[in-house]
Amino acid sequence: MTFFVIVIFLIFAIMICLLYKYILDVYGSFKPIKKKSIKVILFFISIILFIGSILLIFRNKVGGVLSIFLIYIIMMYFFISIINIFLKKNKKWRKIYLFIPVLFSLLFTSYGLYNMKNIVKTEYTIYSDKLNNDYKAILLSDLHYGVSLNDNELKKYCDEISELNPDFVFLGGDIVDERTSEEEMKSAFNILSSINSKYGIYYIYGNHDKNMYSNNKTFTLEELERTIRDNNIIILEEDKKYINDDVILIGRGYDVRKNLDEIISDEDSSFYSILIDHVPLEYKSNREKGINLELSGHTHNGQIFPLGLMQKAYNFIASDDKTDSEINNIHNLSDLVYGIYQKDDFTAIVSSGMAGWAIPIRTESRSEYVVINIKSKN
Repeated sequence: MTFFVIVIFLIFAIMICLLYKYILDVYGSFKPIKKKSIKVILFFISIILFIGSILLIFRNKVGGVLSIFLIYIIMMYFFISIINIFLKKNKKWRKIYLFIPVLFSLLFTSYGLYNMKNIVKTEYTIYSDKLNNDYKAILLSDLHYGVSLNDNELKKYCDEISELNPDFVFLGGDIVDERTSEEEMKSAFNILSSINSKYGIYYIYGNHDKNMYSNNKTFTLEELERTIRDNNIIILEEDKKYINDDVILIGRGYDVRKNLDEIISDEDSSFYSILIDHVPLEYKSNREKGINLELSGHTHNGQIFPLGLMQKAYNFIASDDKTDSEINNIHNLSDLVYGIYQKDDFTAIVSSGMAGWAIPIRTESRSEYVVINIKSKN
């Protein structure tokens, strides 16, 4: 923990220094800086701007957008400074290079705002010889309702999904979070329940749904569960459900967690098993226990560049080398950050989510809902 705090402190210090240097350079391009008092003032302005904007992330969405904009300016200034070492003698370059970070950040932040709202359909097709029928499943995860979508926009996508005639709809966690009001929570599940699904809509909890990260809860767990059930959405928390004579659905909890052997039995091995788990974990043990398809969200595929790249660089993606303690630790980093992983009869799919947490910006990956066509080989 001490190491983590030190690393964060150093990152903050470096970014403040870069911001200070950038402000000095921009100010100096208009008016030469000679007085130390002006430099001291600009230094404190840099500290206030950076730390103040970071704190705003946790207060409101506008502050979050401004924070991301500022961070991208700092990042871009760092790279532009490196390029400037080689091009600083070029007169045209000297006139424009200081303004590139602001322009780039403005464009990238604007793209992030658009990308968050522009939800796309991502489709996968998988095959199994366990099935007697073909099925179409929809995975919706990480809606974090209230961050970006409103009721009319959510209704539009629910109608779009209904036209696909899905057999199952899986709500893969973090549909609401600690910022979602009680009214928004009730509205979200009411709209989601309007999706036409042949075998029902199934819900699992994510790490945010139960308001575990807030002392000022806008709704209780009892109110959440009652709203979900009143809208005829089935909660699968450490439970299973059989569909026809060839499919079994298994829902995992986040804070409530059993051993998978306590949920499924040896007799279930003849069924095509679909496991829905908010965090994409336990791939090795789930595959060994006969799970055929694992569906998850949680990662947002980074959401804010370059977090997704950092996740992928840090993780051993879908690794078979994890120890038993790592496999069974729900708070570990994900086995897969985004996309599809297949090995033998096991397939895992991770969605980037329909929205994102806290800030209505997505500069890495797309907002999406996922369509999975599960086809019989028979």
